Amino acid sequence: MKSQIISLTSALLAAVPFAASVPAPIPPECPLVDVFVFADPFEATALPGYYLESAKGVAVLVKGPLENTFSFDEGTGPLGLWNAGPTVDGCAGYSYLNAHQIGSLSANPTYSRLTYDAVATTNWEITIGADLKKVGFPSSSDFLACKRPVGSSKKGKYVLFLKNPGVVGPAGGSTPTTLASGDGETFAVSSCVATKIHINPAA
Repeated sequence: MKSQIISLTSALLAAVPFAASVPAPIPPECPLVDVFVFADPFEATALPGYYLESAKGVAVLVKGPLENTFSFDEGTGPLGLWNAGPTVDGCAGYSYLNAHQIGSLSANPTYSRLTYDAVATTNWEITIGADLKKVGFPSSSDFLACKRPVGSSKKGKYVLFLKNPGVVGPAGGSTPTTLASGDGETFAVSSCVATKIHINPAA
């Protein structure tokens, strides 16, 4: 029995130098960045006082007023929010609001899930004093705010979806009656609130 213990110990000790010779992954060298925060201008028209935010990459509405760091140019382009989700290099930075079509476009209407991602794949029409609008196909400025269940511990009282006009094809398609948030909650479309996202002038 003693010889078996000695043999096992020797084998373990022999493995240590080999394990130690495997280089550990090097974390990215992230620069220190100073960012400026300002009043969140993206407010839900049907839910005054609720503003566009992120809950671990899921687009939500949060009771404000809020201060955030956004990245956008007035006109058409991507919409970035600081530390809203994943970034390209894993460092602190902007994540971009993207719309992901749910199901087929042949239904009318259809919906898109809204997430903040490392790379922008969706462009928005951003005009101060007007409503936020997705450009491209299909374009839309109609959103759906779905209230989280009572007792939910997740950030954001409402999860935000984009409502698309849909394209009715020869075979048609069925409109979803429920929507999944992407962070584990499901909502009945009939219980959600239709809204615009208005872009307020700087205070």
